[in-house]
Amino acid sequence: MIKYSNWTIGSFSEYNAPEIQGYTPNRNAKAVEVVKHGDHFEPIKITYISLGSDTDDTKTGDYPGNTTGLVGTPINAILDYPMGTKAGYVLFNDPKVNARFRNILNYWGRYLQSEDSTYVLNTSDKGWLSNTALNEMAKEAKGDDFLDLFNCRSNDVKQKLGFRSWDDFFTRTFKNDVRPVVNADDPNVIANACESAPFRIARNVPLKNKFWIKGQPYSLLDLLHNDPWTSKFEGGTIYQAFLSALSYHRWNSPVSGKIVKAYHINGSYYGEALSQGFENPNGAAPVAANDSQAFLTSTATRAVIFIQADNPKIGLMCFL
Repeated sequence: MIKYSNWTIGSFSEYNAPEIQGYTPNRNAKAVEVVKHGDHFEPIKITYISLGSDTDDTKTGDYPGNTTGLVGTPINAILDYPMGTKAGYVLFNDPKVNARFRNILNYWGRYLQSEDSTYVLNTSDKGWLSNTALNEMAKEAKGDDFLDLFNCRSNDVKQKLGFRSWDDFFTRTFKNDVRPVVNADDPNVIANACESAPFRIARNVPLKNKFWIKGQPYSLLDLLHNDPWTSKFEGGTIYQAFLSALSYHRWNSPVSGKIVKAYHINGSYYGEALSQGFENPNGAAPVAANDSQAFLTSTATRAVIFIQADNPKIGLMCFL
């Protein structure tokens, strides 16, 4: 059932019933000449009749699903174009604007921790538990079977595999033998913290740089938000990786050591580099937000974790 807000005074033309693929409505809402204060209208019941066979009213056919790894939310699609403009650059980096976004996203985050958020964990063509989705997530994790890779409380997709919320599903854990740590006993090895692909490695990183230019060089003072320990990393190395939406979304410590400081930096949520947007002489990049990863290290909302490695050769490292 679709509900609409209270009508205002005025005239309304006939309202066409919403379209549903594979079905036809039995009626539309009639036109109304004048609406006056105190008028009352009975709900209009619209029945949808299947255009398919008499025995099966479900949509059939092969659905390829999203196999690109470019998975996002509707708000990303809405904001994608303005993010690439000069005005968008100013707007989406404005602290007051981001404070409002933070309120919205925190509220949404609480919803994603609720049982109600599991409605997308279904076996429909576009559901996250469809054969297509499960196969793509297994493929992304370099495996063949989702259930062989991840810990699930149930093997029954009708029970949503036992996941209790969207966040519970999104941050699912690998089974113990799926991702053994290579050279786990070697203190000289820095392990990849998550299922990410290398984006860029930069050496001899300076304290300050003009990170908005095309090369998107790293700026330690901006990256660490003028933290007193920033100078400890001058001339050091930055390794940055990109995590696909289809990938495993838990992080592990890259080294054995002790967390000595950690905090959260408020920043942007929908910014991108000017050099990747419409200011680029060659035109905006098709995936400008993804290609702005180096820029986002200095501007996006982020957590900062300082780890003192047990191995003195590694020393102090910072994980963002």
